[in-house]
Amino acid sequence: MLKKIAQKIWQEFKNIPGVTLNQKVIVLEVDDFGSHYLSSLQHKEGLIKMGAISSKSASNFDGLETADDLKSLFDVLNSHLDAEGKPFRLTPFVNIANIDVDKLLAGEISPIYFDDYLMKIGETSLLEQYRKGIASGIFVPQSHGREHVATHCLLEAFQSGNEKVKSALLENFYHPKLKSDLAKYKSFRPGFYFDNHKQKEYLNEVIKSALTHFNRIFGYQATVFCPQNGVFHTDFKPILNQLGVHSIVESGVRYAPDGSGGVNSYRNYVMGKRDSLGLFSYSRNVTFEPNKFGAKNAIITAMRQIDSAFRWNKPAVLASHRSNFTSRVSLENRDKGLDGLDLMIKAVKKKYPDVIFMSSGELSNYWGKRQ
Repeated sequence: MLKKIAQKIWQEFKNIPGVTLNQKVIVLEVDDFGSHYLSSLQHKEGLIKMGAISSKSASNFDGLETADDLKSLFDVLNSHLDAEGKPFRLTPFVNIANIDVDKLLAGEISPIYFDDYLMKIGETSLLEQYRKGIASGIFVPQSHGREHVATHCLLEAFQSGNEKVKSALLENFYHPKLKSDLAKYKSFRPGFYFDNHKQKEYLNEVIKSALTHFNRIFGYQATVFCPQNGVFHTDFKPILNQLGVHSIVESGVRYAPDGSGGVNSYRNYVMGKRDSLGLFSYSRNVTFEPNKFGAKNAIITAMRQIDSAFRWNKPAVLASHRSNFTSRVSLENRDKGLDGLDLMIKAVKKKYPDVIFMSSGELSNYWGKRQ
């Protein structure tokens, strides 16, 4: 009972500080688009058998989105209009590269950028769907970094002779469960983790290439940046600012590597705060994971959090993941996620008929005009 009361108080408290809006605005942000994870059900089952992944993880349904996934997603988004007659928006936070495993096994870090990667695996129609979503304004990517991998740490682990890492790489998988001294790498998911100054300098170049190639692939500059797994150092912010980023997602706890194998953590829940560089920071204040928690529970939780955001005149910024909406491992997984999304949007519109749908870029621009 006391825990639930504390959670309710915290939910209200974190929505108090920050820039207020005179409209009820909802933004849906979905991480991990563009990144390779699982390629099929058989891939998943093989990795579970060899102990590389857990049999119970929600990520076990994640895999590169397909053209048909996006078509089905767009059907849901276009079926809902806001008070201004605009369709619902989903902002995909995209990783614009994947690892060239063959070159990594040879000791070289060589990312395959999104358009080349799609050509390699025969999925060029996917990029066509991206462009349709961008043109219509319902699916406008923002940056989630380059590859969703701490490639420099992964390469060092492989070169040190770690058999689990090697076995995973031979299966075209780079996020094995890790123990002992490698546990800090969190299965190599946080791409901006570093242990030393050399790695930190390398990551400066990763950010530059991430944003440069984002522009080349999609035809515009990313204006919003979301670090992977909450791991990021403020020393990287000037590069973001120089390359056209206006806003950065700072949800919940931020983990800043100290360069000596540890991390310092801090919280930032101020919505729309502008720093000395001119970058806006904001928090995702709503969670929506229908396939992890079940659609009914996910919608109840999301609506409660949306109520709190609107009560304090803040935008409701929903956090979600691609694993809810992809069919690479299971078509049923995608359909369940889309059904949950459809029901959630209907619930929002029923309770708040004056709601406005925005993308992350539109919210960032709104703040820029206000301040």
